[in-house]
Amino acid sequence: MIQPRANFADHQATHPASGFCDWLRSSSGPLWGAMVGHRFTQDMANDRLPPDVFIRYLRYEHAFVRTAVIIFGHALVAAPTLADRVRLVGILSSLAGEQEAYFRQRFDALGLATETLPESELPDAALALAEGALAIAAHGTFEAILSTMLAAEWMYHEWCTAAHAAAPQTAGPAEWIALHVRPGFSDQVAWLKERVDLLGPMLDPTRQNRCADNFVRMLRLEIAFHHAPYDGSGSSGAAG
Repeated sequence: MIQPRANFADHQATHPASGFCDWLRSSSGPLWGAMVGHRFTQDMANDRLPPDVFIRYLRYEHAFVRTAVIIFGHALVAAPTLADRVRLVGILSSLAGEQEAYFRQRFDALGLATETLPESELPDAALALAEGALAIAAHGTFEAILSTMLAAEWMYHEWCTAAHAAAPQTAGPAEWIALHVRPGFSDQVAWLKERVDLLGPMLDPTRQNRCADNFVRMLRLEIAFHHAPYDGSGSSGAAG
């Protein structure tokens, strides 16, 4: 259970070297550790993820990456500067290019259809992640959208960095992990942190807390999402 959070000003008063992103992470309580230390991330790092679980995960994640294109599209519309727009165009290009190419290559290698699963074949946790993030993006401010996606992207970069150091050998998981430690993705996470660290302190306390709420909400959704491939719900989309 997460304890009531200190507001950003109080947190910074007691942790003067701490930035807004550090406060967001601190405010998530045990959720951050629960996600980066999730059974899924540990199985990936230690090369013990069952193949059927990995296929289901890829199917669910493929659908969410398509959703992330829409989410970052909302951020592009809300972006306050040209530099932000240029960066977001790059993120969208990576999602629709490099990541989409990974899914297509992996699904081809597995003999699976390359189209995303229809919603009727996705488990509740995968639908909840997409719907929750989309709701924030559709109605949130620029900093609210960035704080939400920061939770997902920063978390991914952290666990993939640790998993990459463990050097798993299974091709699919190893390639997926490597994709999230390459300079392009690392730079993307660094940019998100830089912008949130800059914008967050300028917000009023209500909007700061809304960012923290979104950060926490995204971690909760991600934890449930990464449970789902283990329970076998939804479809792997295997070729018949």
